[in-house]
Amino acid sequence: MLKISNYSEQIEALHNEGKNAFEIAKALEFKYPQPVYNYFKKMGWENTKKEEYNHNSKYEVNLEFFNSIDTE
Repeated sequence: MLKISNYSEQIEALHNEGKNAFEIAKALEFKYPQPVYNYFKKMGWENTKKEEYNHNSKYEVNLEFFNSIDTE
């Protein structure tokens, strides 16, 4: 079982280099990036960039679609 606390120093070092959560998870060879996202949230760091959400998407998604709702 993955214990994120075992990787905290490595995550912080990579974060200080300017890497985002997905890049850190990939560098540490995690199967999923979710533990790193959770660690970012716990530390109060900027979570992710919007373009990160589409990294594994089969379809292109307009992330701005619901920003402006102009009908009832």
